[in-house]
Amino acid sequence: MTMMEEQLQRGRSEAEGLHAQLERLHRQAHKSLQESTARLEEEWAVRLEERVRASLDQQVNPLLDRLQRSRAEVETMLAKLEQHRQQVEIDLKESAACLEQKTRGLLGATPGRRR
Repeated sequence: MTMMEEQLQRGRSEAEGLHAQLERLHRQAHKSLQESTARLEEEWAVRLEERVRASLDQQVNPLLDRLQRSRAEVETMLAKLEQHRQQVEIDLKESAACLEQKTRGLLGATPGRRR
């Protein structure tokens, strides 16, 4: 082999080595890029989830407060209704007793009543 052929052969070998090294670097860069992208996407997803939660809390908490106030109002009204029902029941019993007493009095005072 001539000297020129040897230099060409060394140059070719060197170029092939550099090409292989470039391919390895390309694969490493691609892998690093994918890992970085995945990490960034995960971080963005976490931040987005935090913002969505905060926004929902801002919107839901006032609704929960309103619901709790409404529930308290309904419970108060139900308690008053129950008191009213009990009072009506007492009044009805008293009226029934009064009517029964008057009826007995009228029946007892009726002339010609047979026993």
